[in-house]
Amino acid sequence: MFGTDRPSTEEKGIPIALIGPEPMIPVMLQAMKSFPSFVPVTGAYVKLEEAVQWTWDLMDRVEVILYSGPLPYQVCYDHVQLRVPAHFVPLNGSGLYRSLFRAERMGRLGAMSVDTLTRQPFVKTFRELGQSLPELTFYAGGDPVDTEAMVRFHAEQYAQGNTAIALTALRSVSLKLSELGVPNEWVTQTCRPSGYHRLLTQWMDVVKFIGFASWEKLSFIDVDGFRKAADLEVVPIGF
Repeated sequence: MFGTDRPSTEEKGIPIALIGPEPMIPVMLQAMKSFPSFVPVTGAYVKLEEAVQWTWDLMDRVEVILYSGPLPYQVCYDHVQLRVPAHFVPLNGSGLYRSLFRAERMGRLGAMSVDTLTRQPFVKTFRELGQSLPELTFYAGGDPVDTEAMVRFHAEQYAQGNTAIALTALRSVSLKLSELGVPNEWVTQTCRPSGYHRLLTQWMDVVKFIGFASWEKLSFIDVDGFRKAADLEVVPIGF
């Protein structure tokens, strides 16, 4: 467990926790280079439940938490009484486009099992591609931390011949499915620093406008990103 003393904001900048799956942390750190006012502390995880522990460990050391996407944010919001503002970059269509392109190259752009994502991004994406929507079977389990149940769901759908490929938002699920020989694609939240860069720019604009002391009392969340692929909309709410 880490200590509870936060670095001095005036002397060192704004301490910020970056929490996300291991491959996303370098992307987040790259975005941070343009914002020397922030001092990043990282929490890389392999399994989603580790994001909860990182949140407990880091939130008393930082002034704000940035999650790599809506899923770790939502899980931690549900399991931790957050004491600092918490934010995330919403899903966009690029990750899904990339996964579908890779599925097509593998000859598996057909029936799919899907976890975490909703139907709407698929409808939108296939409409834009001018293709008919394939059969989609969605994971109906309620707890996104129960990755073993997700793996069983995808594996059973594939073994029964119901699907050609699995699409998952969790790297740990993707790795396990690959071990089991189940064709799959990990749909990542974002692959470029630009999404984080935009959000960080908005934060700094707010800090300059209202001052850091007031900004600490606000939390900024994307009100649409967890439910659908949408443009970023940041709304201040009391925390």
